[in-house]
Amino acid sequence: MDLGLDKVTSVNWAPAIFSLDFFAINGITITHVVVKLEKPPALSGRIVLSAPFCEQLVKLAAGDEEATLIIGEDYSLLTCQAGTLFGKLIVADRPLEFYKLLDEMVPKNIKKKSSLMPKRLSFVLDRALVISDPAGERVHSKVSIFHEKGNVKKTGSFISESIKGKVDDTVKLERKHPDVKLFVDPHWLKVGYASKFKKVLFTEACVIMTKKNQKYLIASKST
Repeated sequence: MDLGLDKVTSVNWAPAIFSLDFFAINGITITHVVVKLEKPPALSGRIVLSAPFCEQLVKLAAGDEEATLIIGEDYSLLTCQAGTLFGKLIVADRPLEFYKLLDEMVPKNIKKKSSLMPKRLSFVLDRALVISDPAGERVHSKVSIFHEKGNVKKTGSFISESIKGKVDDTVKLERKHPDVKLFVDPHWLKVGYASKFKKVLFTEACVIMTKKNQKYLIASKST
């Protein structure tokens, strides 16, 4: 699946009642984080911040409990102990319908289908990344989730191949996980694993990792 956002990376700030919904996109992944508030935010509509601004904001404001972020009509302004950061808001000509996109990609019964994150997945992804194409093109791993007779859990097969070689590894998933086949970039899977997401669900359209009020989606590659 191609989200058509190869050259766009931004954070969408969409207020909801007593919470703020943050969305981050980069053409392959979508991250959704819900931040609970004690009172309704003094914001309305959709606010889009640039990726460079958000990256610097995290670095400058880390650990600063007095840091403040002001959203103006067309700008964002961070004030903290480390300094001041100014950025222009992004005007999206064709804004994505994030909630609609999530409804289409995330099953309503995701909790019943998701499996605990396999600890062995980190090792499998590291091996897949080792054989990445030296010419610079990333390898997409072929993932197959299936049930083997006599096993309590589902088997997740990861096959990655390039001119450098081929690796064929497996992980174990909870039996409730559906059978599925897809191609996915192991780099973005590794990013999600490193972010300590608790559960994972592989679907034909994407891989969905979850924890508390966060979701991380990685688009699959069309075959």
